Amino acid sequence: MEDLPLTEKTSRKDLKEPDEFVSFSQRALQWLKDQKVPLIVGTVALLLVVFSFMGLRWYRQSRDMAASKAFMSARQVFNARVIERANAEETTQADGTFSSEQDKYRAALAEFEKVMGNFSGTGAALLAQYYAGECHRMLGEYDKAKDLFQQYLAEAGPEGELSAFAVEGLGAIFEEQNQLKEAKEQYNRLTQPPFEYARDRGLYHVARLAQRSGDVDEASRMFSEILEKHPKSMFAQDINARLNLLPKVSPKNTTPQPQVPPKVE
Repeated sequence: MEDLPLTEKTSRKDLKEPDEFVSFSQRALQWLKDQKVPLIVGTVALLLVVFSFMGLRWYRQSRDMAASKAFMSARQVFNARVIERANAEETTQADGTFSSEQDKYRAALAEFEKVMGNFSGTGAALLAQYYAGECHRMLGEYDKAKDLFQQYLAEAGPEGELSAFAVEGLGAIFEEQNQLKEAKEQYNRLTQPPFEYARDRGLYHVARLAQRSGDVDEASRMFSEILEKHPKSMFAQDINARLNLLPKVSPKNTTPQPQVPPKVE
């Protein structure tokens, strides 16, 4: 049998390759035709998921921005100036001031309650919960204030932006009701974990209670300790003013003294 030239063998082999490529292409096109409906459905479903996620994200961002704006407006009322006016016809004046503390806190409370109702679940609504409690406290509505402070602490946890102030608010409520033991317990919470970052605040209030109860030596000692351990405390100016009216006392010596063995005769 005569052998074909190498060039001819190669030429015949090459002739088969286009047939195989065409066959593969045809099968691929047929598969795409068969899968046309599922692919379209899958693509549409994927696009719906993507657009839904983007829409939800946009909605949440827009809602958070609206909540923050409403909260800032409410806090502006909370921080408004009070200028007493004779025979004032309106509680909220055009210049942004109020005729009494009660009018101001009542107006602020209404605004914070709107934030809580319209934007529940947002960070602004959580902050509004604390401020609503503070409004109730300033209005003398202690039970409502206590409930809101406790709700804030339960939702925000000890790491909450205003958690230390909520504990302080609970202490203030008891103090204003002359329940000094319960007030001291709340203030002491600020000197221990997880609120130890507000230790000077807690010690300051406990020292105040000691002074109020007539234990001036203990109050003087505690105030001096605060200045020693927390020299940059925001209460330093008030503490110095109080110390000028209190007797000078030596700080407690916490170093254990050596025991002297009994004399043997």
